[in-house]
Amino acid sequence: SLSIDAPLVGNISNTAGQIDIKVKEALVFNSQSDQAGEDSYAENTGILTVDADRIHIGPGNLKLSGYDTVGLNSNHNLTFYGEGSFDTGNADLAVSAALVTGSYRLFQDEGDTDYTYEALDFSINAGTGSISLGRSAGTAETTGNIGGRLIFEANRIENSGTVELNSGIIAFISNGSEPESGVYMGEESIVSAQG
Repeated sequence: SLSIDAPLVGNISNTAGQIDIKVKEALVFNSQSDQAGEDSYAENTGILTVDADRIHIGPGNLKLSGYDTVGLNSNHNLTFYGEGSFDTGNADLAVSAALVTGSYRLFQDEGDTDYTYEALDFSINAGTGSISLGRSAGTAETTGNIGGRLIFEANRIENSGTVELNSGIIAFISNGSEPESGVYMGEESIVSAQG
């Protein structure tokens, strides 16, 4: 598995190169600070692709820098955790997962014996880019999460996959004013916040 704990994940070469990450499980979060990293690269030219059985993002505020396109491909679930945000730095985000969902988290502060409950409150922002949600060929795994909020924001959002958050809030926000801006639902798209 791969674990990244950082406020910023950047393309150090600042070129149009392809970066491929293939792991069984990918965990990306920021435990270092409340703020996402600063944008260090002027041009979004790289391509970042993550292929995994499961992808976990959060908690914490995370930012990508130097990428034009980002692909998150999860055979099973793509899960966002706790409080935080995932900012693509205006890169187009393409997701393929059997299920896109979110979850609360339980954690212990150093020296504490009791656990703290943190509700899901997570935003995914592609800025002037696009978000495309599709369905992988794998199987969705059941989750015990109840409630919380997932917000997707971009110039253009397309959903042809399954986004589920039982008794929660799912929001798709188009921030653009161009003719192609908007929120589009594919024929087999599923958005479920019931319960």
